[in-house]
Amino acid sequence: MQRNITIFSFILLLTVLVYLPALQAGFVWDDAEYVFENPLLRSLSGLWWIWSTTATPQYYPLVFTTFWLEYQLWELQPMGYHAVNIVLHAMTAFMVGLILRRLHMPGAWWVAILFALHPVNVESVAWVTERKNVLSGLFYCASILSFLRFVHEEQKRFYALALFCFGLALFSKTAICTLPVTLGLILYYQQGRLTWKDGIRLIPFFLLGLGLALVTIWVESTKVGAQGAEFDLLWGQRFWVASKALLFYLQKTLFPYPLIFNYPRWDLEWDSWLALWPIGVVLIVFSTMIFLWLRGHRYLVFPLLFFGITLSPALGFFNIYYFRFSFVADHFLYLAAVGILILYVLAEQWCAQRIGLASRIYPWGFRCLVGLVLGGLTWQQTQIYETPEILWKDTLVKNPQSWLAHHNLGAEYIHQGRYEEAIPHFDRILEFGKDRHKAYLNRGNAYVELGQQERALRDYSQAIEHNPEYAASYFNRGNLFLKLQQHQLAIADYSRAIELDTNYAKAYQNRANAYFALEQYNNALRDFNRSLELYSLDAGWYYNRANAYYDLQQFEDAIADYNQTLKLSPQFFDALLNRGLAYASINRLDEALADFDQVIRLDPQHAGAHMSRGNVHYLQKQPGNACRDWKRACDLGECTQWHVAKAQCGSEE
Repeated sequence: MQRNITIFSFILLLTVLVYLPALQAGFVWDDAEYVFENPLLRSLSGLWWIWSTTATPQYYPLVFTTFWLEYQLWELQPMGYHAVNIVLHAMTAFMVGLILRRLHMPGAWWVAILFALHPVNVESVAWVTERKNVLSGLFYCASILSFLRFVHEEQKRFYALALFCFGLALFSKTAICTLPVTLGLILYYQQGRLTWKDGIRLIPFFLLGLGLALVTIWVESTKVGAQGAEFDLLWGQRFWVASKALLFYLQKTLFPYPLIFNYPRWDLEWDSWLALWPIGVVLIVFSTMIFLWLRGHRYLVFPLLFFGITLSPALGFFNIYYFRFSFVADHFLYLAAVGILILYVLAEQWCAQRIGLASRIYPWGFRCLVGLVLGGLTWQQTQIYETPEILWKDTLVKNPQSWLAHHNLGAEYIHQGRYEEAIPHFDRILEFGKDRHKAYLNRGNAYVELGQQERALRDYSQAIEHNPEYAASYFNRGNLFLKLQQHQLAIADYSRAIELDTNYAKAYQNRANAYFALEQYNNALRDFNRSLELYSLDAGWYYNRANAYYDLQQFEDAIADYNQTLKLSPQFFDALLNRGLAYASINRLDEALADFDQVIRLDPQHAGAHMSRGNVHYLQKQPGNACRDWKRACDLGECTQWHVAKAQCGSEE
């Protein structure tokens, strides 16, 4: 036990050292949906939504539960999320070593250290969204260790623990659904055969993995969008993609440079049969593996089989939304790389014996050099995750044709208010001919912020022309019409967006605002209600409905919604102020006064709160207090009440 603690401490120290730049990194790309713009993390009810619905980008509830817990601890401080990823990666690396020792693999701890330091894992560790990998990897390894102990000791509690850990791993990322095949491979490796008893033991693992894998396939195709012409590959093309991907990942494990956040997407149109060489190479390797297995060299074939089996969900046989951008990504290689690292260590030891170097000199000197190189590359690669701008610029340097990088860099510039710098990136996407409707849509958003409304309107219309079924284009054009106070046109666009996506909560909310501006309060309330049925975690939405109730003089309903607004956002000044006005309207003056007092405590310069508090003091027959508040409101720029009561207040004073 003490030895294991020492080894883990060493692996953790090495991991923290090479990933130190990640502790200064921020949130990038999908981190918006997963963390910093995810309202599900902000309330207890959000935790229920995480487990009971598909409101999250993907159904990985354990991942979002960890984010929920962290939000309660450090809210949106990126360092905390990055630190957890680093520790989880170190724990996974340690457990890899434990598994390999249990399997009597040579150099087990050296493989674990290589896995901890390898730069191909940076994408999984330094990118907060890829908590999926490091968390599922940890429980994947825990499941294997528990199963191996069950096989050795025949105690059912370890079998139950193995199945439980596998479930947790699947709730983190279903790509590890290949675990049952790996367990069968391990049993065959150890025993030289598989028995009916082994098969029966693995059936629950297969059923659990298959069930959650089918859920993910459904979510990817129906919710995430992994369907359409881009995903309609022939089976010959899929085998070609899988073969080339296997060779690509082999190369990146052995020679991890350069690493690119978004690799170029391979062209699937071939000029000659020579382009099929990846399939030929893989067939030769597979034939060699069969030969070696039959000759009794299972220790060489086992790592390669593990490599292929673990990668299989990401090789192109199943549609993954990311394949729109590239057929390969570093984060797909997490865990699978262990197979190649095992082979590397075996080759390293064979070379040492062949060239006759002293066993005490060779390993330490050479391995220190390898560790320094890998650690240095990891340190360097981790730095690109400091900001979204750095990440996408680095991607464009290495892959200038990345329309994904152009799109996201343009979006980042819009977020920073650098609208003129954003526009050329959307122009470039239009040259590529990729996602033209989104390029027009985002360029239109930039033009709106620059006040170039006619250009924005043209771009929104172009976006709709290129893809009439994309609801967001109608929604954004509706927003522009709403801004221009062309409410009927806004309502028409929001209605079309809702036709295309009947659960488009924001479209219901904004159409309600348009109806509200036209004083069609019943229509507004209907849409406010629908938006809150679909999504009940936005304080501003309750606030909007409360205002509609207020204008309809349904003050009790308004107060209930202002209460919900403040429950979700306690510092919502306008909700406090308006609730006070609603209380005053139904003569609940003490409660109104408490709300105005709180607004003034939070913002002593709030003129409206001073004026409203003065009105309440007047109704409570406290003219002196009323006059002081009215005078203070006038000093702050709101003189409506002071001008009316000035003469009377003078006599009071």
